Amino acid sequence: MLLYPFAQRFELFLSKVRQNEHKEECITGQSSPVLITHLRELEGNAASIFTRKIFLKVRDEISAEASLRLVSVVDQDKVKLYTFTEYLHQISSWQVELDKAERTIICSCKKLESDGIPCSHAFAVMKNEDMDEIPKSCILFRWTQQAKPGEKNIYSIQLEDSAIQAARFGALCALSNQMCFYAVKTKQGYDEARECIINSASRFKNLWVNDAPLVHKVKKKDNMMDGSTKRSDFDVRDPIVVATKGQKAKHSTHKRKRRQCKNCK
Repeated sequence: MLLYPFAQRFELFLSKVRQNEHKEECITGQSSPVLITHLRELEGNAASIFTRKIFLKVRDEISAEASLRLVSVVDQDKVKLYTFTEYLHQISSWQVELDKAERTIICSCKKLESDGIPCSHAFAVMKNEDMDEIPKSCILFRWTQQAKPGEKNIYSIQLEDSAIQAARFGALCALSNQMCFYAVKTKQGYDEARECIINSASRFKNLWVNDAPLVHKVKKKDNMMDGSTKRSDFDVRDPIVVATKGQKAKHSTHKRKRRQCKNCK
C-alpha cells in the first residue's frame, strides 16, 4: 500500500476512535444507569466510580453473586477466610481473604489482577460484611472516571501583552477625554491638568521601567542630542547597518588604470 492511502485510512481510523471515546465520555458524564441488581448500594457506588463501559462488566459480576453459596467462614486474628461454591455446581470452590484492618479483599480467582475489576466472590464478601461501598483495594484507577485528566479548553483565548496594552490605552483615552474637555475651559484648569499629567507620566514611566521584566533600560546620552536630553525607547532611530551576506570582498594589490580617451593612449 502506498503512503498516501495508508495515511488517509489511518486518519479515518483515528477519527472513529476519538468519536467513540467522546461518545463514551458523554454517556458516562451526562447520564446515570438504571439500577437492576439485588445489591443496589454497591451497584450505585460502582456507577459513580467506574466508566460506563467498565461499569457494565462490574454489574455482571454483581449479578453473578446471586448464584454463589457460602461454604465456610474462618475468623482469624487479622483476616477472615471465606469459601464459596456455585449453586448446583459444587465442583470448584474459591477462597477469599478479607483483611479486617485494611479492608482489602484478595480472591483466588485473580480476576482483579487480570481484568482489573472486582469479581463476584468479592461482592459476596461485601454483602456478608454489610458494605455499602466498594473498598479501594478493589478499584483500579485506570478504569475510574477520574483516570483521564480534564482536557484544556481549546477555545480559550490568551491575549498577548500588546493586545492588553492596546485595550488599556483605549480605555484610558476614553476616560481622559472628559477631563480634558473641562480642563481646557479655564486657564487654571489647563495648568493643573498639565502639571498632573506631567507628574503622572513620570511616575508611570518609573513603574514601567522598574517593574516590567522585559523592559529595556533607558540608554545614555546621545551625541546627536543635547547633554540634558535623554533618548527613550520610543525614539525613531536610524537602522542598524549590518554586513551583507556572501563572500568577503578581496582587496586587489595592483592599482586600477586611469581612464583615458583614445587620443591619450
